[in-house]
Amino acid sequence: MGLGLRNKNINYEEGWFFVTCQVAQNKSLLGAIVEEQCILNELGNAIEENIQKFPQIYNNVYIDKHVVMPNHIHMIVKLFGSGSGGRAMSGGRAP
Repeated sequence: MGLGLRNKNINYEEGWFFVTCQVAQNKSLLGAIVEEQCILNELGNAIEENIQKFPQIYNNVYIDKHVVMPNHIHMIVKLFGSGSGGRAMSGGRAP
């Protein structure tokens, strides 16, 4: 049985999205806040590195901004529809 997370009125193949991923039970598994700075641990750094690789792996994904925090991740993502033939990028910026 699906969770029903998708709104049937939204086209999830294309557009801008604000994405938040929360660690289960709000645990700080990705790092810690030390003297008002977020210090990522090994797992947090691995996630950071992989987020930066998304555009090279998926030619229809552009990540405008992102932040990895100790217990969650935020991303502003642009998806280019599968029928668009990928994205037209110039200098690493979304059109």
